[in-house]
Amino acid sequence: SLESVAVERLVAAQHARRSILLADERLTMSAHMAAATGERRWIERYDANIPVIEAAIAAAMKLAPPAVAERFDRETRVANDRLVAIERQAFEHMRAGRLGRARALLDGADYARHKKVLSEGTERFATATVAAARRGIEQLMMWTQFIIGVIALTTLLTGIALWRGLSNHLRRSEQAFLQAQNEIRDLSANDALTGVA
Repeated sequence: SLESVAVERLVAAQHARRSILLADERLTMSAHMAAATGERRWIERYDANIPVIEAAIAAAMKLAPPAVAERFDRETRVANDRLVAIERQAFEHMRAGRLGRARALLDGADYARHKKVLSEGTERFATATVAAARRGIEQLMMWTQFIIGVIALTTLLTGIALWRGLSNHLRRSEQAFLQAQNEIRDLSANDALTGVA
């Protein structure tokens, strides 16, 4: 039913929001762990989460109304691209053995600012997408109530029309019966040839 589709859309929007935030946190954690420990396995985990966040964002974009998706893309694309560039630069410093520089990049104001833009944009995007899904459910419920009302009214009017039709038919039948009864009484009371009583 349309209602279950709308509910599924709402659940999918909430899931997409959580998936984006979780993948973003995994990316951030992997980058910070790589810079803190110098271990390359954290870069591998980082690289493994890039497709995850891209898939989560793509799924969310499909669920969002076009204006919401456009705003999210406009607000967060530059921030996300800049964060990835900073993280990649930190990895280059890490590979070169400059862990202090790698950590400084990830702890810097530029990184924090872009992280905040991405986080706030994702939250606004998710909130707007969930709100749109809820509005869809509310509109669907209103239409459902309207349709039920129309069906009930149609049923009532059909019942009234049927009752009137039956009532008129019954009245005509009673009149025909009374007329036939009067004719029978007249025939039984009068001679059929002469008409004399």
